[in-house]
This record gives sequence, structure tokens and C-alpha cells, in this order.
Amino acid sequence: MDGRLARLWYLPKGWNDTSAARQVGEYLNDPALLQIATSWPDQKDSWERLSKTCPCIYLPRSPLTFGRSQLIIPHADDCEQDLFRLASKIIYNVISTYSVAFGNKANKPLHEDDTFKPLAENTYTHGSYRKTLVLRASAQENSREEYKVHLVPFFESHESLCKKRFQSLHIVKPDQTGGLLGWIGERESDIDRWEMDSSPMKPQLDQIANEQLRMIDLAKKLRKHWRGLKKMSNKPDAGDSL
Repeated sequence: MDGRLARLWYLPKGWNDTSAARQVGEYLNDPALLQIATSWPDQKDSWERLSKTCPCIYLPRSPLTFGRSQLIIPHADDCEQDLFRLASKIIYNVISTYSVAFGNKANKPLHEDDTFKPLAENTYTHGSYRKTLVLRASAQENSREEYKVHLVPFFESHESLCKKRFQSLHIVKPDQTGGLLGWIGERESDIDRWEMDSSPMKPQLDQIANEQLRMIDLAKKLRKHWRGLKKMSNKPDAGDSL
């Protein structure tokens, strides 16, 4: 079983009945198609088939921050602006999910749960959830077949690290900050070292992510929070029809 299947936390309802990527217009004209799944893949399912037939979100095995996720939308040569419009509908619910999972004061935020302490420490994550960085960037994307977006929760600790890095590189006032993209690039370089062929860790990354960092459990928690959101309207938004 591909390790990514176990770390999935969003699939649309009916994913297992889909044999080919839908046109973007089908989802935009019928938002009910985007409601979260109630059943999930098992060992018999294929990542290659699933990722080429329906939108999905999973936790990459090399975490940039706590809860960092990858959205993939397979498509039938749809134009970028329509894919962006579809992605924005899914991302709305991702950010809503993150806000509940990491910022809800009524319950302990997931990044403060002892279950996920190794993942929080590995990603230098602590303090308040600030925002989600939405990065439309991927070095591995066939633009004619898929649309990828990185969704990166950004916490108080990352804000502090970003400021510290920026001030170490530039002569600025004590309260001045910046260099967010530089900090992201530095973190990306760190995790890329794990993914290189020469890294002795590479064969174990899925096992480390799934078992030691408890990403399977985190994916289940995020699914539950998503399901707790208000259901998507069955009516298309004004201007969505294609």
C-alpha cells in the first residue's frame, strides 16, 4: 500500500466510483460532488489511479510545518483560471478545518496534543496558529493533467524563526520582519535532503511519517474536523456555471 493513501484527509464523496478525471465545470456546477468522502482507500486501492481521477489532499511524508498538506486536482486539460476557481472552493474548507484543528480554544489544538509531540518538534511548531500559506508551486507537476497546491499552516513559532532569520541577514530595526519566502526555501532545502537518493533515511520515510510522527492519526483527526464543518451548499455560487 502506498504510504500516501494512509495519510489522505480529503477525498470527494464517490471517489471509488470515478474512473476518469471530471471536467472542472462538473464540480463547479454541482458542489455536492465535493463533499468529503465517508469511505477511504485500503490496501487494494492504487495511489496512481486515485490521484489521476479525483481531487485529494494528503500529508506529505516530509513535513515542512505541522499539518502541511498537498492538494492535487487531476483534470482533463482544463484552463488554469478554472482550476484555480475549483481549488479555491476546496482550500476554503481546508483553512476552515485548520482553524478548528489548530486554533480552537475550546479544545486542545492538535499541535499541542502529546500524541503529535514528535511531529510538532520536528517541524518547530508551537504557539498560536497564525494563517495558512497557499503556495501554487510544484517542481513535479504535469500541468496538462494535474493542478497542485501546497497548504502550509504557519504558527507563532515559525513567525518568530522567520523574523530571527531576516534580522540576522539584514541591518534592520528590532521590530522589523520579512523574508518569509526565504525561510520557506530554507525549510524546503532541509526536507529535500531527506528525499534525495543518497539519504539513508529515504527508504524509511513513509514508516517514520505514518508511525513515529503519527501522520495517519493526524489525517483521521483532520477528516473529522472537516466533516464537522457546515456542509457545502448544493447550489452553485453565482458566476460558477461553466
